Parts: sequence; structure tokens; C-alpha cells
Amino acid sequence: MADIAISAEFLGSSGPERVKKCRQLAAEAAALAANAINPETRRNYLDLERQWRELANEMEQIEGEN
Repeated sequence: MADIAISAEFLGSSGPERVKKCRQLAAEAAALAANAINPETRRNYLDLERQWRELANEMEQIEGEN
């Protein structure tokens, strides 16, 4: 249920708010990576962090074009 609420919140927000949320999620993934004991888990969290940051950057670029 929480995933649905997050999705609705994300989709109902403005572009800058979405970028902020992506950066927040990237920071959370980085924190989880820093605390991960398993190397594969750490890599997965770091990959997730990278993906959230890339999404935020892409959304900022699109916002700048509009």
C-alpha cells in the first residue's frame, strides 16, 4: 500500500518536486549502500542511486527545455 501512496504522490507533484524526490531516493539508496555488508547488495544500492540521480538529471533537463 505504501508503494501506491508514493506513486500517487510522485505523479501528482510538479516537476521540481519530482526531481527533489528522485534526489532524496538517491540519497537513501546511497545510505543503504554505505551500510550494506554484502558486496552484491552494496552494488545494487549504488546502481539504484545512480539511476535515481540520472532520472533527476533528465527531468531537470526536460524542465529546462520547456
